[in-house]
Amino acid sequence: MEWQVIHANFIDFIRIHFYQDMTERPMIKVAKEDANTVISQLLRKNIIDKAYRIRRSGEHILIPLKDNVSVNGFNQEIGSFSRRQIPVSPHSYLDRERLSGSSRYFVPHKWIRLGDSIVLKSREGKIPSKRAMKAILDFTGARAVYIDSSLTKGVERKPGLRLIHGEPHELVHRENGVRYIFDPQKVMFSPGNVNVRGILRNRDLKGKTVLDMFAGIGYFAIPCAKYSGASAVYCSEINPVSYSYLLRNISLNGLDSNVKAVNSDCRNSWGSLEADLIIMGHFSSPDFLSSALLRSHEGTEIIMHVLAPTGEIGSVCGKLIEKALNMGYLIDIPDSKIIKSYSPHNWHWQITMVVFRSPQGKA
Repeated sequence: MEWQVIHANFIDFIRIHFYQDMTERPMIKVAKEDANTVISQLLRKNIIDKAYRIRRSGEHILIPLKDNVSVNGFNQEIGSFSRRQIPVSPHSYLDRERLSGSSRYFVPHKWIRLGDSIVLKSREGKIPSKRAMKAILDFTGARAVYIDSSLTKGVERKPGLRLIHGEPHELVHRENGVRYIFDPQKVMFSPGNVNVRGILRNRDLKGKTVLDMFAGIGYFAIPCAKYSGASAVYCSEINPVSYSYLLRNISLNGLDSNVKAVNSDCRNSWGSLEADLIIMGHFSSPDFLSSALLRSHEGTEIIMHVLAPTGEIGSVCGKLIEKALNMGYLIDIPDSKIIKSYSPHNWHWQITMVVFRSPQGKA
């Protein structure tokens, strides 16, 4: 009897202190491994109720919805959610203050967060006014602010960032349970690819061998090695600066035992390896398809990232199939999808290929 009273009191305590601010909202329940993709789709459709916190329940993610909406493929339910504080953006604050940018300055609409620093996009190279900068720093607490006025260039993917506030330094960026250390002025990191990295994190690759041909600082290789169950992950990175950060990130995430890395051109690395999954995260990947095929076997999956103008992805896929056939391979392309807009009329695509040897074998 005494235990029952204690238990009842404990339940009342939890209810009073943790659920008193919960509100019932329409919701859908999504399997954990599918959550990143579904949330991204719903955000684009603007039907998630952002006034409430998305939460986890067992192996599912509960997503609060706006009133009078529906999501194809999901049964709508009612769930309890706590409110979240939606931060006011510096741009909204500056609008209220009626600060307008002159020809020399601009008021940023958004920013990219990298650890304790932020990156502002400004194709013209303009910087915020002093009052705008103060508002940005007050809202973000950033230690450093960078202006990004150029696209990443070259095989070594060197960023074009200019420091406009703070001191240059290495930062630690946390994402999907992974920590990355790097200097944003020395190596590229694209937060816009967060969902792609998250999908690799959630894949079941138990016992599989993975090859990352353009590893960078470990964007794809590290979440894959840390969470997918892959038995071994092999990395090639040609840029010595990125390679040094790759080694540090492997150690930072406790993966020294199952991630192997070389500072080398991927065409000259891991020659005898036959991987189950090959990741090609560089826009010049189509030029390296032959090197990937030589490190494949029947059933190998290749995930390739490419740039394609509007309406041209079919042509890109056709050329890949033809190139493989000329080497004596048959490949199927079961999936291709847009990751994001890269520039006007130019799109970042992810192409998934499955490799089948032809009767002639390797050419």
